[in-house]
Amino acid sequence: MRIAVFEDNHEHASRLTRLIEIWGESKKIEISLYIYSSAYEVSDFSIYDCALLDVEMPGISGIEFAHELRRKKIDIPIVFISSYTEYSLEGYEVEALRFLDKSDRHFEKKFTECLDRLAYEINNSINAFYRIANERKLISISMREITFFEVINHNLAIHTLSGSFVERKTLSQLKNELPKQFIQIGKSLIVNVLQLVQVTKNQVTFYDGTKLPVAPRYSNDLFRAYSEMM
Repeated sequence: MRIAVFEDNHEHASRLTRLIEIWGESKKIEISLYIYSSAYEVSDFSIYDCALLDVEMPGISGIEFAHELRRKKIDIPIVFISSYTEYSLEGYEVEALRFLDKSDRHFEKKFTECLDRLAYEINNSINAFYRIANERKLISISMREITFFEVINHNLAIHTLSGSFVERKTLSQLKNELPKQFIQIGKSLIVNVLQLVQVTKNQVTFYDGTKLPVAPRYSNDLFRAYSEMM
């Protein structure tokens, strides 16, 4: 879970860091945390799963920055953390997940609950990214672009609209990382139902014409997911 925190107050930033690290350890979630004092320090938001924004920041306010992200069609979850609660209603305009008051005496409890909600939203978002560490580089792939995952000779193949990638991972490990549009259809296959043009009890067909077999034990879950997503 890759979290970008925008907080120019060192004391508040340290507090958030401590709380996030404690939460990550308790949930057994691997956290990559990035602390920034200004929104201008970041040019590419595609590598982050969520943003925690202070309202008052140098150069551009958290509210203005959130509007900028939404104008650029960046749909990651946003949480405002500020003592300026008069801005809380503006959070609705950018579909912020939460607006937390730093001075609230129950802040730590509410922040932990907010992290729980963030994890849920990220794991179930159709706009999320799948990330691969490949040759010392981090590759980010939009979940929408992935057609299906396939285990081949103990390797995981990630098939996308523009090509395929391979990494070392089991299907059981993968299933814990995927949002709800990914459904297992066989012992070694997981498909993105948003990329399917036709579903039968024995086979799925993708928009590019690719066909994959469906094992009987997975057909009910597949039909249910396909009907819900479509």
